[in-house]
Amino acid sequence: MKHKYQFFISSTFKDLTEERKIAIDAIMKLGHIPAGMESFTSTGKDQFESIKPYIDDSDYYIIILGGKYGTIIKNEKISYTEKEYDYAMSNNKSIIAFVYDDPENLPSSKRETKQSMINYFNKFRSKILNNGMASLWHDQLNLSRDIAASIANVVENYPADTCWKHVKRNFSETIEYDDTIFGKTEYINVYSKEQCAPYYRGIPVTLFEFQTDETNYSLKMQADFTMLKKDYSNYRWAGIYIRSLPCRNWKKYILNGSLIKFSAVATPNVKSMWFEIKSDRVEMCKRRIEFENGILNEYSIDLSQFNATINDWEFVREICLVLYPEYIEDDISEITIYNLRIES
Repeated sequence: MKHKYQFFISSTFKDLTEERKIAIDAIMKLGHIPAGMESFTSTGKDQFESIKPYIDDSDYYIIILGGKYGTIIKNEKISYTEKEYDYAMSNNKSIIAFVYDDPENLPSSKRETKQSMINYFNKFRSKILNNGMASLWHDQLNLSRDIAASIANVVENYPADTCWKHVKRNFSETIEYDDTIFGKTEYINVYSKEQCAPYYRGIPVTLFEFQTDETNYSLKMQADFTMLKKDYSNYRWAGIYIRSLPCRNWKKYILNGSLIKFSAVATPNVKSMWFEIKSDRVEMCKRRIEFENGILNEYSIDLSQFNATINDWEFVREICLVLYPEYIEDDISEITIYNLRIES
């Protein structure tokens, strides 16, 4: 059954009309689905709320940046384009970015001219270039080639864990879940690489491996912390995120007083790590965990201790295991997490 992926196209609007058409054409020629707000202007009162469902339903997020920052949302000091980008980032969308290489030499109609807007633009441009898959473009021909190549590459090498399927009218698929979890142990297993990935900023991750089976869960991460410990002014961290797709019934876990448990082994230079659970709305759980000579035996976390409404637990997105440079005493660090599970 052929999989079709949906690509959300984000950009400032009037200055990049032709570039958006190029992206739409490339996506359709490759057999996928373009999405975006082609008929939407920057004056709608609830514009961002109208855009969010399109991003949610998309498998990938494409942003094209020229020389404009875009319309700033009233009372928020951020443009619609940057807010879309941040929302896609927060929801772990695979982001493909195309950034114009020489914005200062664009015609005045296609770049910011006020210093305050230039400052906003430069900060946003740097954010995009420092995060995710970004490439520079100079003309429409160059952009057309790069978009087509990037889409083909990301679909082949980083397939999304969601997609659209073309099925016959009489197609049916039954999924059965066992909701009887009380008194049981449920392991948080990872069944594909798309559910587990490096999770870092400002630190070059040099090695990432994971293994899993039906009853065990193991991660290993190696990061180079050289020189980073000398400067804590920038927010830097490295670790692993686990998309919690195999986990169900978080609300029941909380009501039943369940514990999340795991063990860990690390190189002796790792003194602590942070364990975090995040939802689409808030950070549900965050705790710093101390190691003793690189060993962590049967650590337990009572999920009901953390500040969140019971309904927020229905929107759990991921579990994060994070290391910070200030808690590392050497350049190379390894950490393995195993037996990650929920017990009632």
